[in-house]
Amino acid sequence: MAKKKKERFNLDYSAIEELITNLDETQHDVKKIVSETLEEAGRKVGADTVAALAKPNLPRHGIYSTGRTKETVVLNPKTEWSGTLATIGIGFDFSKEGAGGFLISGYYRSGGVNGTAKMAPDLELQKIYGGWAKAHNRYKKELQQLMAEKIKQSIDKNTGGS
Repeated sequence: MAKKKKERFNLDYSAIEELITNLDETQHDVKKIVSETLEEAGRKVGADTVAALAKPNLPRHGIYSTGRTKETVVLNPKTEWSGTLATIGIGFDFSKEGAGGFLISGYYRSGGVNGTAKMAPDLELQKIYGGWAKAHNRYKKELQQLMAEKIKQSIDKNTGGS
């Protein structure tokens, strides 16, 4: 039996790596600032996820929606540190009952995106979590820019810059 691959929402931090190095040189609490930055990005993902769960985006325009899936969205993620690696949980809390994973899932076939055998995927969720590659890449780039700006602001504040 094949194991199901656990998907991860990964961002390329190479663009902000130099900023973090500069922040470290200001001798301020880098972990605190990186944690705040990640958590702010996580809150944005949570808010965008809730917006993507609006009835017009759901399969059959939400006529079968009970609202339980919205209750499983992670809205206030907390940063976890393992050495110099920081992670946050985003998306859906799968320990709670909801259809989040089913709404994201989809596959490409000639002619477009298809969902499960019974329902189409939520295309707005696919923009956030993948599945619609171009839109997902734009979304990740927007998050990276948000994070880079927050770190730049911290550097300026800590060095007395404008």
